[in-house]
Amino acid sequence: MNFGSILVTGGLGQIGSYIVEELISRQNVDHIYILDNLSSNKITEPLSQAELIKADIRSHNDVIDIMHDGKIEAVIHTAAQISVPYSTKSPRIDASVNIMGTLNLLDAAIKNEIEYFITFGSAAAIGEPKYLPVDPSHPRNPKSPYGISKAASEQYTLKYGETYNVHYNVIRPFNVYSSRISSGDPYSGVINVFKEQVRNNKPLTIHGDGSQTRDFIHAKDVANICLKLLNSDFKASLVNAATGNGTSILELAKIIGNSSMDDFDIKYLEPREQDIDSSIGKKSQFLNGEYIRIINGIKSLLPLNIAKIQD
Repeated sequence: MNFGSILVTGGLGQIGSYIVEELISRQNVDHIYILDNLSSNKITEPLSQAELIKADIRSHNDVIDIMHDGKIEAVIHTAAQISVPYSTKSPRIDASVNIMGTLNLLDAAIKNEIEYFITFGSAAAIGEPKYLPVDPSHPRNPKSPYGISKAASEQYTLKYGETYNVHYNVIRPFNVYSSRISSGDPYSGVINVFKEQVRNNKPLTIHGDGSQTRDFIHAKDVANICLKLLNSDFKASLVNAATGNGTSILELAKIIGNSSMDDFDIKYLEPREQDIDSSIGKKSQFLNGEYIRIINGIKSLLPLNIAKIQD
């Protein structure tokens, strides 16, 4: 499907920047608008082929102005407050971004008869899974204000899609990672922590016994899932961005440690109250067999001694 114009919110962030790159490379959209407040930009290269609008999704007037003249045909909404600790400290601000910001975009999209809209939810909306792998119909029971706000943004998007019979869908990413990982990312932050610890020749710290499992998926694969969903006939649907494979935190520590150091130590700390024991998503129906495996993804993140990593 070809679009005249697409708006990507948070288009300078980890996921958003890969989406913008994919849109540019596929050349099936005439114009790309990036709405970003520059709070956590990870890339600037796409700006030569995309128009940056510096604005905040919390500003209803700004969002209305961006969409009012019919120049936007589809919206991909990745902008969010992503820090779990910050959401606990400042739940009102977290909600203003993740809930009210999403509602501002949804309202403006409906008013301007935009047919295609994708919101990025979060595996944090699930809380502690009742079963694995987690499928899109799994009940929500978030453990943090961040999880609550993302659960609400998911539900609002699906309700708008159902009410107005438009292609308003949700992607629920699990543990997204890439070389553009944000230090505040609640899911792949552990990769950044381990990277910094090996760079500084410090022990790798694990909260709990390290048996906790996570479903790590590369941001490039998430971008591909997003564009396949955008070009589908889905309406009011929730789609996983997950590989269906679990990697334990201890296994991840060993991969990163062995790849970067001849010898490394692991230091075990007390479990954290809001940590999920195991989080593995049911593999996305839009994820091809040739996705980036975690072992290869880690190679791209660690320039030191990568020959030591064994596939």
